[in-house]
Amino acid sequence: MNPWLEVFGRFHPLMLHMPIGLLAGVAAIEAITLLKRDAAWVPVARFIAVLAAGSAVLAAGTGYVLSLGDDYNGPTVELHRNLGIAVAIAAVLTAALYFHARSPWPRRIALAICLGCLLPAGHLGATMTHGENFLFAPLDPKPEPRAKTVSPAPATASQAAGQEIRAVPDAAPASGEQAAPNPSATHFDAVIAPILASRCSSCHGATKQKGELALHTREGILKGGEYGPVIVAGNVKDSDLVARMRLPIDDDDHMPPRAKPQPTAQEIALIEAWIAAGASFTSATLEPAAATSVVPLINPAKAPATDTPKNPEPKSSTPAAEPHNAENLVVAVHQPAEAPIAAIQALRDRFIHVAPIAQTSTLLLVDPAAVNTQLDDRQTHELLAPLQANLADVSLARTKVTDASLPFLAAMPQLHRLDLRGTSISSGGLGALKSSTTIRELVLSQTQLDDAALGAIMEMPSLRRVYLWKSGITAEGLDRLRRERPALIVDAGDRAVTTITTTEADVKFTSDAPALGVPAATQTAAASPAANLTPVNTVCPVSGSPVVAKYSIVYNGRIIGFCCPNCPKEFWADPAKFESKLR
Repeated sequence: MNPWLEVFGRFHPLMLHMPIGLLAGVAAIEAITLLKRDAAWVPVARFIAVLAAGSAVLAAGTGYVLSLGDDYNGPTVELHRNLGIAVAIAAVLTAALYFHARSPWPRRIALAICLGCLLPAGHLGATMTHGENFLFAPLDPKPEPRAKTVSPAPATASQAAGQEIRAVPDAAPASGEQAAPNPSATHFDAVIAPILASRCSSCHGATKQKGELALHTREGILKGGEYGPVIVAGNVKDSDLVARMRLPIDDDDHMPPRAKPQPTAQEIALIEAWIAAGASFTSATLEPAAATSVVPLINPAKAPATDTPKNPEPKSSTPAAEPHNAENLVVAVHQPAEAPIAAIQALRDRFIHVAPIAQTSTLLLVDPAAVNTQLDDRQTHELLAPLQANLADVSLARTKVTDASLPFLAAMPQLHRLDLRGTSISSGGLGALKSSTTIRELVLSQTQLDDAALGAIMEMPSLRRVYLWKSGITAEGLDRLRRERPALIVDAGDRAVTTITTTEADVKFTSDAPALGVPAATQTAAASPAANLTPVNTVCPVSGSPVVAKYSIVYNGRIIGFCCPNCPKEFWADPAKFESKLR
C-alpha cells in the first residue's frame, strides 16, 4: 500500500465520531419536528444532514483503507466495514431526500436505516478496539482465581501448528467438590492461553493484529510480528513478549497499553516459566516443572549453573524450583501473599528502607543503612520475623548482628541476596547458611573470616556470586574456592576487572603557541612569529601617530602596533585598507 494512502486510512479513528454526533443531532431535530409538528427546524436539520453525509463518507473511506492493512482481518472486521459503508450510503440518501422529497417520511425512514446500521457498526468497532464483551464486561461476575489441576494428554505437533487458542473452561465446582481436571488440555492451554486471551487479544487477536502480531493462535505466537519473534524458547531475557510486560507502565513500549487491563505479577511469571521451560504447546507440564510464579531480582546478573548440591532434599514443602535456563531466568519462586502492612510500617518508623524488589511483586528488599549501628540480633529478629516469607534482598551491612542471626536468615524461604559486610560474623557461624537453598548472592566483604569459612561457602547449593573483599580469606583460599567451585563468581578485589584496549595517539598542535615542555624564550621567530613582540611598524596605520607597544596585535604572522586601544578595532574592520601604511 502507498504510504500516503496508509496515512489516510489511519485518520479513521479521528473521523468516525463526527458522523455519529451529527446523525444523532439530525435524529433529535426530526423527533422535535415530529412531536411539535413545527417545520422551522428543517433547514437546520438539512444543513447538519449534509455535514453528516460528508463526514460519514470520509469515515467509511478511511475505514475501508485501514481494513486493507495487515493489522485487521476476520469476519468482525468485514461486518464492521460493510455496516460502515451502509451508514455512509444511508446518510447520503438522507441528505438528498431533504432536498428532493416533498414528504418528510422518506428522509425519516432513510435516517432510521442509517441509525440502525450505525449502532451495530459502533459496537463492532469497540469490540475490535477493546476486546469482546467490552460493553457489558463490568457486569460480569469476577470469581476468585483458583488453582487448576491439569492431567492432559498432549496434542500432536501437527495439531498444535495453527490451532486457535481457547481458554480452558474453569467452572466453579459445587460447594465441597473438587474441580475435575480437563484430560485434553496441555499446560499451554490450561495456563498460558487464558492469560494471552484476557490481556492481549484485544490488540493481537482474531480481529486485530497490531504490528502484524497475532497471539490468538500458536502459529501466530511462533511467527511473531513485524519486528520478529516475540518469544525465544528457553530464553526469557531475549523474549520481547515478557520484556515489554516488565517495562514501567508509563514507558511508551510497555505492553499492554496503560489503558488496557494489565497482567498481574503472577501471570507474567507464569509466562516466563513457560518460556524458560522451552515454550512447548504440546507438553502436559513444564520441563522441568516451574514454580507458580517467577520473579526476577533487581539488577540480575547472568549466573552460571551451580554445582550439584550435596543435600538435594528441600528444606521446605514448597521449594523454589530450579529454572530451565539459569542464565536467562534468575530464579523461580513462589509468590507469597502480601506482607503485613503493620510490619512494613514498623520498619519505616525505625527509618529502615523497605520496598518491593519489582513492580507489583510481594517480595521485599530491606536495607537499614540509615540506622545500621543501632540494629542487633534481637531487634533484627523482632523486625524481620513478621516479613520472613516476603524477604528476598536483606542488607545487614555494618550492623551489630552476630552468628546468632544466621540460622534465622537461612530459614527465610525467599531470600536470594544477603549482605553481611562489615559485621562480626565468624567462619564457624557461617555454616548455618548451608541450609539455605535460595541464597544466590552473598556479601562477606570487610569481615573477620578465615579459610575455615570456605567449607560453608562451597556447600551453599544455590550460591552463584560471593563478595570476599577484605574478608580475611587468604589468596590460597580464594584459589581453592575458584578451583573447586568454577561456576561460582568470586569477587575479592584481587583480579583486574578492566583491560586497556586502546591508547590515545600523540597530541599534535597546529597553533603558534609554544610546544608543551619547551620554554617560550627558546622558541625561534620562525617557529613562533608571535614570540618577537616588537611591532613591524613605528607609525599607527590608522591615525598616523607613533605606536605604543602595548597596543599591538598579530596579523598574518606580523606584530602590528597602534597608538591607542581604539585603533585596532578600526583596523580589524577592514585590514586591507591599512596594509599599505604598514612600514
